[in-house]
Amino acid sequence: MGAVANGYAESAWRPDIAGDNDESFGPWRLKFQFYGKAIRDGYFVNGKLIMAGIGVDIRTEPDLARHVAAVLFGFDMPANAATRAALEAATTGVDATRIWASGFERASAGNAVERRVAIAPQIEAWLAKLP
Repeated sequence: MGAVANGYAESAWRPDIAGDNDESFGPWRLKFQFYGKAIRDGYFVNGKLIMAGIGVDIRTEPDLARHVAAVLFGFDMPANAATRAALEAATTGVDATRIWASGFERASAGNAVERRVAIAPQIEAWLAKLP
């Protein structure tokens, strides 16, 4: 739920988005410096990042499904373990969205977390209607 709300807030789930002065890319506008190339040991999974680990270049990948795979791969990195544990304990979509936005996304723009939380109930209702 948190990932869905944040992806919508960042890009309306469009895979061809670039932001932050061309430093972040894809539906979740992941920072390429963290997820595309090696700069900090805490962002490694078995010595691999998204490009090396699953072959997705978040800067140019046109397929939304491959971006989903990339964000899940990035989310599985050891540096995100505390956020992952908090999400597993979340009991509402609003809680999950707040955790994702402040923990994984690390939203820093003014009121970014609260703006994502504000859309969470509508997205949660939409997801509940899916078969």
